[in-house]
Amino acid sequence: MSSEQILPRNLKVLCRIMQALALFSALALIIYGFLDDGIGQIIDGFWNQMDSKVRDATVYSGPKQAVVTLIAGLLLYSPLIIFFGIWRVFARFARGPILSSESVATVRMLGWLIITWAVITIIAYPAMFFAMTYANPDGMRVLSVALGTVQLEKILFGALLVVLGHVLTRGVSVAEENRQFV
Repeated sequence: MSSEQILPRNLKVLCRIMQALALFSALALIIYGFLDDGIGQIIDGFWNQMDSKVRDATVYSGPKQAVVTLIAGLLLYSPLIIFFGIWRVFARFARGPILSSESVATVRMLGWLIITWAVITIIAYPAMFFAMTYANPDGMRVLSVALGTVQLEKILFGALLVVLGHVLTRGVSVAEENRQFV
């Protein structure tokens, strides 16, 4: 492997540190979810957004509570896919070669994971309100859709990485073609 295909030692160390930070962040999120009732806090946040009359009309059955907990869990733990994607990108860059189809594929994958995360957060918002109030009487059901700059930023950043990955794929093929001439 040529020296321009591997990162300098200090950047390899930085990649390994970022891998450890991604792993630590994922573990912290998991621990928060279990020890600090992260799922319950998400449910409470949605519950508090509803009008008091709607809350009074809402009855939690076993299946309803299971669905609400599932959606809250999805919201809480969906960033794990981003930590995984970041971990993979830094692992690939530290291992080398940096200008390879495998490296570019990890960048593209991270872009798609970020887009997936954004879509999950967009869909989960109305799904949570619907799950909480679907059995309520007429006029006491809630279906709310929210799309904010945070979700749009995630989509834009994810799409940027996907396109960047595609551009880098072209660069990899040109680099491989040039190596054949030398």
